[in-house]
Amino acid sequence: MNDPPFDKIELMLFDAVLEEVSRDLEIADEAGLSRLRARILFLGKIGVRDFDVLYTYATRPQIFKFSMVDPA
Repeated sequence: MNDPPFDKIELMLFDAVLEEVSRDLEIADEAGLSRLRARILFLGKIGVRDFDVLYTYATRPQIFKFSMVDPA
């Protein structure tokens, strides 16, 4: 049997992050909410459970991407 990927507590955390981010960014359309939800679940799938980290990534995912600038 396959266990669900997240338990109730984790889903409540992700929902709380989504609710706060969507309120703060004033996003109410389904496409925008879907993008935010995907960002939150992306980190959730790799084990992140910190509200602040999830919130920051949902609002500014570019800070977690690698730089394309050649350091040399």
